[in-house]
This record gives sequence, C-alpha cells and structure tokens, in this order.
Amino acid sequence: MNKITHLVVLLLLVAAFQPGFAQVEKRAIGFHAIGGDLSFVKPENIDGGIGFEVKADIGDLMPNIALMPSVQYWQSSIGLGGLTAADVDVSEFSINGDLVYAFQTGTSSFEPYAGAGLGLVFTSVDVGGVSVGNDGSGFGLNLFGGAKIPVSSFDAFGEVRFRVGSSSYDTFAIKGGVMFPLN
Repeated sequence: MNKITHLVVLLLLVAAFQPGFAQVEKRAIGFHAIGGDLSFVKPENIDGGIGFEVKADIGDLMPNIALMPSVQYWQSSIGLGGLTAADVDVSEFSINGDLVYAFQTGTSSFEPYAGAGLGLVFTSVDVGGVSVGNDGSGFGLNLFGGAKIPVSSFDAFGEVRFRVGSSSYDTFAIKGGVMFPLN
C-alpha cells in the first residue's frame, strides 16, 4: 500500500501544477448533482459480484477538486470445497467521502478525472443465511479514475476503482453510471 499512497500523492501534485489549474472557478458548496452507478466488483480471493452506488456532487473544496460523498453496496459468493458457491455470501456496505480532481482537456465532450477518499466499510459473511462471526468494519482507502461524458440532460461516466485496507477484502471495481445536474 505504501507504493499506492506515493503514487496518489504524485498524481495529485502533478494535477495541482497542471496548466490552467488556477484559471478554473471554484463552485460553491451545495448540491450540484446526484446519481449512481452499477458495478462489477472483484474482491480479493472471492468471485466477482454486482454492486451499486448512490452519490452526490456537493461542490468544490478548491478549483477542480470536488467533494463527492456516496454510499455503496456489493455482494459476492465464495465457493468452499463441498459447499456450493451460493452457500457462502459476502457483502459490503460503505459510506464514502471522496475528492475528485477534474483534468482540464479543453473540450467539454470528454472529461477525465482521478480521485481518492476514505470509506467506512461494513462487511458481512453469511453461510446458508446465518452470520459466521466474520463480520467486520474498518476504514478503506479509495483510489479511482474515470471519465464523464456530458449528454443532453445528464452526465454518463465510466470508472475504475480500487479500495485497499478495508475491514476484510481489498476490491477492484469497474463502474458505469449517470449523474443528474441539479442546477
């Protein structure tokens, strides 16, 4: 994780000194957009599963750096020897606070972004519908990048996200979703 942390710091420093950084106006704190996504989530050492997320864009802390809180849920199954994959279910619910840096491209038809944040993560492990006591909670570091494409009345986006250091499972996710502007 140390290498990942160094990479994130380096990317944020490069982004901060990107030409045109100071020319962008800061948006006020307030609800600017709401939306969500569907995702394929691949937890560490577990089969992939489906997830979803609901998020909000609540403005800029500084130019080009937006604050985006969200809630996320995913569920997957584990195959253990004689048990079928449906016998062991793992699910995770998280409350996240992410900072999103929007790269300036000079065009409004494709807007790449990168970000990082923290998530409060709650994990549940059930065998045959009964909790096995491996439930846990903890904090995870969110690292992600993607692009949004403005469409007439909403923004579509695609994203790749890693979460490391959470309660039980590091995760990789591929996401696709929409954000609806509120102004």
